[in-house]
Amino acid sequence: NQGMLAGVANLSYQFTPNNRVSLQGFSTDKGKRETRTFEGFNADAGRNLRNARLLWQEENLRTGQISGEHFVQRLANSRLEWRGTFSRSNLDQPDIRETLYEETGTTFRLADESQSGLRMFNDLDEDAIDAAASWSMFFTNWAGMPTMLKVGPGYTKRERDFASRRFRFIPLANTTERFDFSQGPEQIFTAANIGPLFELREETRNTDFYSAEQEVLSFFAMIDLPLSNALRLVGGARVERFSQIVDTFDLFDTGEDGAPETIRGEIEETDLFPSVNLVYAVRPDQNVRVGFSQTVNRPEFRELAPFEFTDIVGGRALIGNPELTRSLIQNFDVRWEWFPRAEEVVSASVFFKNFNDPIERFVEPTAQLRTSYTNAASARNLGIELEARKRLTGFFFVGANYTFVDSEIELTAAQNNVLTSLVRPLSGTSRHLVNGMAELRAGNTVGRVLFNYYGDRIADVGSLGLPDIVEEGRATLDLALSQRIGRLSIRLAADNLTDQPITFLQAAETQREYRVGRTITVQFGFSAF
Repeated sequence: NQGMLAGVANLSYQFTPNNRVSLQGFSTDKGKRETRTFEGFNADAGRNLRNARLLWQEENLRTGQISGEHFVQRLANSRLEWRGTFSRSNLDQPDIRETLYEETGTTFRLADESQSGLRMFNDLDEDAIDAAASWSMFFTNWAGMPTMLKVGPGYTKRERDFASRRFRFIPLANTTERFDFSQGPEQIFTAANIGPLFELREETRNTDFYSAEQEVLSFFAMIDLPLSNALRLVGGARVERFSQIVDTFDLFDTGEDGAPETIRGEIEETDLFPSVNLVYAVRPDQNVRVGFSQTVNRPEFRELAPFEFTDIVGGRALIGNPELTRSLIQNFDVRWEWFPRAEEVVSASVFFKNFNDPIERFVEPTAQLRTSYTNAASARNLGIELEARKRLTGFFFVGANYTFVDSEIELTAAQNNVLTSLVRPLSGTSRHLVNGMAELRAGNTVGRVLFNYYGDRIADVGSLGLPDIVEEGRATLDLALSQRIGRLSIRLAADNLTDQPITFLQAAETQREYRVGRTITVQFGFSAF
């Protein structure tokens, strides 16, 4: 069960025809209650296991932004845009309850494992600041064509504190002989049984607390430059000074100097991200585009912290890696596009992506299998993409796109002795991707049907002989309807109507499988102006 309350407020003031300042506010509160039971054979234990979990989760986000637009006609018809944003978010899981049973004969009995009789309390707080400005200048180049030059700085900062506390009910030595462990958690862990039969112990780990900080200082410059009537250059570059620190520590260890010993994950890099696009107008309604850019993929805070937690869906432990580094990606593409009529397009493109130090999830062969992250040496994706959008009548549209990706990864020398598959695609990459849509517009009524399909993809890379875990391909179908009646708007959304199971295979055997269910949402809106 889920519930959500959200609010949005916007206010703008036009001081003069060329100057405007805006205020924006956003707030959302979300709660989720989940009851989950999963069961299956565990090869390490050599028997069937059953896991029951109760979860209550609260999330909230508060964001405020002030921004401005200023036109200066006397200075090359230039425009100044700026913004400052502050946000605060919190994730609270006040009492996760997990109970593990193991099958003995034909009966499931309470297991004396670290995940059984567990009560876990998690709290995460994060503050973020984002500030940016840009100065655009418009002038005529040597060929007498309009040209735009745009420059500007940016700064973002994120700070996060995370804390987790673990408690577990431990059976006393003489409990086994005089207690029925096949009962449900509500009957086993009653107040009367705590003390005589069970002892409550704290099992908080020395990696269950971390603080993190991330700063990005940047500057960009770009130009939109017509070279002739048919050829146009759009290019630029962005320089980023990136710093990220994640300190994981034992809250109860003060150390000899009064400070706890920390495990630090740190990334500090200065990167240049160039981008060049050449656009050639074959005809007024057809273009050929050739592009190159460099982008980056950086690890999240929790991917750097050696905090071990269990996936809500799937049941396997996941732990961060403080040794991770960022991944640079070089992108090359050639695209042909045709615009027969307004809102219609037919296009075809070829693309190539080269990954330096790509980040992948892999399975550690520990006593109780868990997932972590690692950097491979490099990877590449080569593919084609086809897209079409057509207006069948004045109010009915259809569209689809298809992507084919041939992917290959190169491992480091150390990983050749650890990871199982030495020749394979990059994890998370499907060979085939399909999207489709149909949209109906009739006055104030809009209806949309969306279809998505992705092919098989590696979810977790196997290590030391363990096979890769592959997520089977899956199709989803979504529906959205919206209706405006005066100032009132109503929106109905139905997601995942097919509700196909999400299945993970390991060596052609089902490793885990679950359904996420269908979601139906009704929204009401009112415009005061």
